[in-house]
Amino acid sequence: MSKSNLKVLLGNNSITFRLYNTDIVRVLKDKIEFNSGGYRTSLTRRTINNIMQENNIPISIFQHDRTWRIIVESKIQLFQDGMQIDKTWI
Repeated sequence: MSKSNLKVLLGNNSITFRLYNTDIVRVLKDKIEFNSGGYRTSLTRRTINNIMQENNIPISIFQHDRTWRIIVESKIQLFQDGMQIDKTWI
């Protein structure tokens, strides 16, 4: 993936990572919000995982049986667009 397809937008109280035209990660003061925009592709998943890894956030997404799952503190849950993870967990 070309880094030019990923933009970082700084807001007053947030940092948003936009892949093409989709805000895939939004970091707020007390939570992190995830969104595939309906594009549950390997590129979107890899990009989210790279953002998490580059920012030392122990969250990752994987796919099993065509279903996305998210791992937070060794707990696995189904990924949902718009889901928010409380930053006190990490």
